[in-house]
Amino acid sequence: MKAHEVVRQVALLHGVQYRHVLGPRRWSELVRVRKKVARILFDAGMSYPEIGRALGGRHHTSAMYYVGAIKRPPTSKEGNA
Repeated sequence: MKAHEVVRQVALLHGVQYRHVLGPRRWSELVRVRKKVARILFDAGMSYPEIGRALGGRHHTSAMYYVGAIKRPPTSKEGNA
């Protein structure tokens, strides 16, 4: 499955628009979707720069944050506690 298909499917599953996932907004629901997409793509063997590009041209360090956030427990600042 291609990266844009993963983004589209996860966005659909969460009820958000594909273009919003790739856009600049930092709404908590969009960040959750990006984290899930990044983890799926990372587990599929994509590099951090590739994941960043798939998520709307984000920097590879954003992809590293998204992937790492799935591994660690959420903080109250992320709104999941």
